[in-house]
Amino acid sequence: AGLFPNKWVFLGVRLVQGFAMGLSSHIPFVYVTEVASSRYKEMAVLCMSVSTHLGCVYVSGIAVLFLNSVGWQGMMFIVTVPMLLIVIGLYFTPESPRYALVSKGEEAALESLKT
Repeated sequence: AGLFPNKWVFLGVRLVQGFAMGLSSHIPFVYVTEVASSRYKEMAVLCMSVSTHLGCVYVSGIAVLFLNSVGWQGMMFIVTVPMLLIVIGLYFTPESPRYALVSKGEEAALESLKT
């Protein structure tokens, strides 16, 4: 977003991104409820909710601290760092049991529950 030529292009892309985030924001909760044992399921969902809201506070704090000094383009680069860490972490995330069941069969789904 920091490479966009003006704020109108940025706002248009943010609008599309907002819809995409809204549509995909339920996916981590579904994944956590699939892989967490019934004993820890509520705590896992609570941790996901808290981390989501802390992320919102983080972005707001970055805006307050850096918006005047680096502008909105620099701020977009700063808030991209956690997102890149999440993308790297996704590489190490095992498949969900539901995906393994649909794509590879019952044995793969049971194996993904064991790991």
